[in-house]
Amino acid sequence: MSFAARSLGYLASGPFTALSTTLTIGTANGGTLINTRGFSSVVLPSFTPTTFGSLTSATLTDGKICGSCYDFRDVNGSSFAAVVRISGFASDPGTTYLYDVTSNSVTKTQATATLYSYSAGTALWEWEDTTIAPLFGFPTSGSTSLVIRLS
Repeated sequence: MSFAARSLGYLASGPFTALSTTLTIGTANGGTLINTRGFSSVVLPSFTPTTFGSLTSATLTDGKICGSCYDFRDVNGSSFAAVVRISGFASDPGTTYLYDVTSNSVTKTQATATLYSYSAGTALWEWEDTTIAPLFGFPTSGSTSLVIRLS
């Protein structure tokens, strides 16, 4: 990048790390058939407890907040998903806002997300399958790193 471009404040293109933190794993149950592992500060009303796990820091470099990073498991084995939820948007950032997220040594990219949604300032990326393939693979306790990179 030229000096002129740097002095005008242009950023180099490509992914950059917006959050690198420690995720303390928690668990929650949605009745007898669903369990989750990871972190969620977002209240999930049908789960016990309604929030679980923690992050040492949830604030991304752009001021947005990571509210969830967890595995969703259907005990009957018919549905598995990894979920990441980021809030603080004034409008829909689009699926490409997120470049990738790595936790428990597993990386998920926005390009492979099977579901993206936006509502009321919060964007959600989900990787779903009928096998355990989409999961971050969080154990029932302990801690791991969480790295979120933006496009």
